[in-house]
Amino acid sequence: LFDGLTLMDVAGPTEVFATANAAVAPAVAYRLRTYGVGGTTVRSEAGVTLVADAPLPARLAVDTLLVPGGSGLRRPPVLAQVARTLARARPRCRRIVSVCTGAYAVAESGLANGRRIATHWRFAAELAHIPKDRDPAVAGDFAKQSQCRKHRRRDRPHDPRARARDGIAH
Repeated sequence: LFDGLTLMDVAGPTEVFATANAAVAPAVAYRLRTYGVGGTTVRSEAGVTLVADAPLPARLAVDTLLVPGGSGLRRPPVLAQVARTLARARPRCRRIVSVCTGAYAVAESGLANGRRIATHWRFAAELAHIPKDRDPAVAGDFAKQSQCRKHRRRDRPHDPRARARDGIAH
Protein backbone atom coordinates (compact mmCIF):
# COMPACT_ATOMS: atom_id res chain seq x y z
CA LEU A 1 0.00 0.00 0.00
CA PHE A 2 1.17 3.54 -0.70
CA ASP A 3 -0.18 7.06 -0.33
CA GLY A 4 -2.39 7.88 -3.30
CA LEU A 5 -3.56 4.33 -4.06
CA THR A 6 -6.97 3.70 -5.61
CA LEU A 7 -9.11 2.18 -2.87
CA MET A 8 -11.06 -0.04 -5.28
CA ASP A 9 -7.78 -1.58 -6.50
CA VAL A 10 -7.16 -2.94 -3.00
CA ALA A 11 -10.72 -3.69 -1.90
CA GLY A 12 -11.92 -5.50 -5.05
CA PRO A 13 -9.18 -8.12 -5.34
CA THR A 14 -9.08 -8.59 -1.57
CA GLU A 15 -12.80 -9.42 -1.59
CA VAL A 16 -12.32 -11.94 -4.41
CA PHE A 17 -9.66 -13.84 -2.47
CA ALA A 18 -11.52 -13.48 0.86
CA THR A 19 -14.60 -15.02 -0.80
CA ALA A 20 -12.47 -18.00 -1.82
CA ASN A 21 -11.33 -18.36 1.80
CA ALA A 22 -14.92 -18.27 3.05
CA ALA A 23 -15.87 -21.06 0.65
CA VAL A 24 -13.23 -23.44 2.01
CA ALA A 25 -13.44 -22.44 5.69
CA PRO A 26 -12.15 -23.49 8.11
CA ALA A 27 -9.27 -24.10 5.68
CA VAL A 28 -7.52 -21.07 4.23
CA ALA A 29 -6.89 -20.88 0.48
CA TYR A 30 -5.20 -17.46 0.63
CA ARG A 31 -3.40 -15.76 3.51
CA LEU A 32 -4.18 -12.11 2.89
CA ARG A 33 -1.69 -9.50 4.11
CA THR A 34 -1.07 -5.89 3.21
CA TYR A 35 2.30 -4.14 3.27
CA GLY A 36 2.86 -0.40 3.39
CA VAL A 37 5.50 1.49 1.45
CA GLY A 38 7.28 3.76 3.90
CA GLY A 39 5.28 2.58 6.93
CA THR A 40 1.91 1.10 7.72
CA THR A 41 -0.54 4.02 7.46
CA VAL A 42 -1.47 5.27 3.98
CA ARG A 43 -4.12 7.56 2.57
CA SER A 44 -6.02 6.63 -0.59
CA GLU A 45 -6.86 9.02 -3.44
CA ALA A 46 -10.35 9.25 -1.92
CA GLY A 47 -8.92 10.32 1.44
CA VAL A 48 -9.59 7.01 3.21
CA THR A 49 -6.87 6.01 5.66
CA LEU A 50 -5.71 2.39 5.51
CA VAL A 51 -3.43 0.61 7.94
CA ALA A 52 -1.23 -2.09 6.42
CA ASP A 53 -0.52 -5.30 8.32
CA ALA A 54 3.20 -4.50 8.22
CA PRO A 55 5.73 -2.18 6.60
CA LEU A 56 7.00 -3.38 3.23
CA PRO A 57 9.92 -5.74 3.97
CA ALA A 58 13.15 -5.42 2.01
CA ARG A 59 12.94 -9.10 0.97
CA LEU A 60 9.28 -9.83 0.36
CA ALA A 61 8.39 -13.48 -0.34
CA VAL A 62 4.75 -14.30 -1.17
CA ASP A 63 2.76 -16.55 -3.50
CA THR A 64 0.71 -13.81 -5.20
CA LEU A 65 1.76 -10.18 -4.98
CA LEU A 66 -0.95 -7.70 -5.96
CA VAL A 67 0.09 -4.17 -6.89
CA PRO A 68 -2.77 -1.63 -6.73
CA GLY A 69 -2.87 1.43 -8.92
CA GLY A 70 -3.30 5.05 -7.99
CA SER A 71 -1.88 8.52 -8.48
CA GLY A 72 0.80 7.76 -5.88
CA LEU A 73 2.64 5.65 -8.45
CA ARG A 74 3.01 8.75 -10.61
CA ARG A 75 5.22 10.27 -7.87
CA PRO A 76 8.82 9.27 -8.66
CA PRO A 77 9.93 8.35 -5.10
CA VAL A 78 6.92 6.06 -4.55
CA LEU A 79 7.20 4.51 -8.01
CA ALA A 80 10.93 3.87 -7.55
CA GLN A 81 10.47 2.20 -4.14
CA VAL A 82 7.61 -0.06 -5.32
CA ALA A 83 9.47 -0.95 -8.55
CA ARG A 84 12.65 -1.87 -6.64
CA THR A 85 10.63 -4.06 -4.28
CA LEU A 86 8.95 -5.86 -7.20
CA ALA A 87 12.26 -6.53 -8.93
CA ARG A 88 13.77 -7.94 -5.71
CA ALA A 89 10.64 -9.96 -4.86
CA ARG A 90 10.14 -11.59 -8.28
CA PRO A 91 12.29 -14.68 -7.60
CA ARG A 92 10.26 -15.35 -4.43
CA CYS A 93 6.77 -14.76 -5.90
CA ARG A 94 4.84 -17.25 -7.98
CA ARG A 95 2.96 -14.41 -9.66
CA ILE A 96 2.74 -10.64 -9.59
CA VAL A 97 -0.60 -9.10 -10.47
CA SER A 98 -1.14 -5.41 -11.12
CA VAL A 99 -4.44 -3.58 -11.02
CA CYS A 100 -4.96 -0.65 -13.39
CA THR A 101 -2.04 1.79 -12.99
CA GLY A 102 -0.23 -0.68 -10.73
CA ALA A 103 1.14 -1.60 -14.15
CA TYR A 104 3.39 1.49 -13.89
CA ALA A 105 5.39 -0.16 -11.09
CA VAL A 106 5.52 -3.48 -12.94
CA ALA A 107 6.82 -1.75 -16.07
CA GLU A 108 9.29 0.41 -14.13
CA SER A 109 10.65 -2.68 -12.37
CA GLY A 110 11.49 -4.33 -15.71
CA LEU A 111 9.18 -7.28 -15.05
CA ALA A 112 7.02 -6.48 -18.08
CA ASN A 113 9.89 -6.74 -20.55
CA GLY A 114 8.81 -8.76 -23.56
CA ARG A 115 5.31 -9.17 -22.15
CA ARG A 116 1.93 -7.57 -22.71
CA ILE A 117 0.70 -5.51 -19.77
CA ALA A 118 -2.75 -4.02 -19.20
CA THR A 119 -3.85 -0.77 -17.61
CA HIS A 120 -6.84 1.57 -17.79
CA TRP A 121 -7.21 2.99 -21.29
CA ARG A 122 -6.74 6.57 -20.00
CA PHE A 123 -3.19 5.71 -18.91
CA ALA A 124 -2.08 3.42 -21.74
CA ALA A 125 -0.20 6.10 -23.67
CA GLU A 126 1.67 7.24 -20.57
CA LEU A 127 2.54 3.65 -19.65
CA ALA A 128 3.99 3.13 -23.13
CA HIS A 129 6.68 5.73 -22.32
CA ILE A 130 8.09 3.82 -19.33
CA PRO A 131 11.30 2.10 -20.45
CA LYS A 132 10.89 -1.66 -20.53
CA ASP A 133 14.38 -2.77 -21.50
CA ARG A 134 15.87 -3.64 -18.10
CA ASP A 135 15.93 -7.46 -17.88
CA PRO A 136 14.16 -9.38 -20.65
CA ALA A 137 14.83 -12.71 -18.92
CA VAL A 138 12.39 -11.96 -16.06
CA ALA A 139 8.98 -13.60 -16.43
CA GLY A 140 5.78 -12.97 -14.58
CA ASP A 141 2.02 -13.12 -14.75
CA PHE A 142 0.36 -9.71 -14.92
CA ALA A 143 -3.36 -9.07 -15.07
CA LYS A 144 -6.08 -6.59 -14.29
CA GLN A 145 -8.41 -6.83 -11.31
CA SER A 146 -11.01 -8.74 -13.31
CA GLN A 147 -8.45 -11.52 -13.72
CA CYS A 148 -8.33 -12.34 -9.98
CA ARG A 149 -11.11 -14.88 -10.47
CA LYS A 150 -9.07 -16.50 -13.24
CA HIS A 151 -6.15 -16.90 -10.84
CA ARG A 152 -8.44 -18.32 -8.18
CA ARG A 153 -9.84 -20.86 -10.70
CA ARG A 154 -6.30 -21.79 -11.74
CA ASP A 155 -5.41 -22.46 -8.09
CA ARG A 156 -8.52 -24.62 -7.48
CA PRO A 157 -9.69 -25.84 -10.92
CA HIS A 158 -11.89 -28.68 -9.65
CA ASP A 159 -13.65 -26.85 -6.80
CA PRO A 160 -17.37 -26.74 -7.75
CA ARG A 161 -18.03 -24.05 -5.13
CA ALA A 162 -15.42 -21.79 -6.76
CA ARG A 163 -16.93 -22.38 -10.20
CA ALA A 164 -20.40 -21.53 -8.87
CA ARG A 165 -19.15 -18.35 -7.21
CA ASP A 166 -17.36 -17.25 -10.32
CA GLY A 167 -20.67 -17.32 -12.15
CA ILE A 168 -22.19 -14.77 -9.78
CA ALA A 169 -19.20 -12.82 -8.49
CA HIS A 170 -18.95 -10.36 -11.35
